[in-house]
Amino acid sequence: MLIGIENTTFVKVQIKDLGKAAVGKELGAHLHIGPCGPDATAASVGGHYNVSANAGVVPPVVNDATEVWLNFDVNSDGNAKATATVPFVPTVGNRSITFHAGPTIKSGAGVGTAGSKLACLPLDIKSLNSSN
Repeated sequence: MLIGIENTTFVKVQIKDLGKAAVGKELGAHLHIGPCGPDATAASVGGHYNVSANAGVVPPVVNDATEVWLNFDVNSDGNAKATATVPFVPTVGNRSITFHAGPTIKSGAGVGTAGSKLACLPLDIKSLNSSN
């Protein structure tokens, strides 16, 4: 679920039945600029959706206020959920939530990365207005 109102977006993702191998692991996921492709590593997902990069900031600011970062702790049943709230609303488009092999690095070298891509969830962001 992704809900954007005014200048804030709330994201909640729940995943189930990840299997015994995932139990106890922390996995990261991010909103990516492009759609899912034929597999999780497809180039079509592009980079992370980053509001500062979209505004032309060079180099872009990379943190949990400029990107959607979700970290999941997989419980003993193989289920996990994560939420994020960011101070922007992503632009309309065919995007994806891409799941990674590790948690998102929050500072220092590699900030914003989370390991190899494991899976992709399509996310078609639309705008609703009073005429719809």
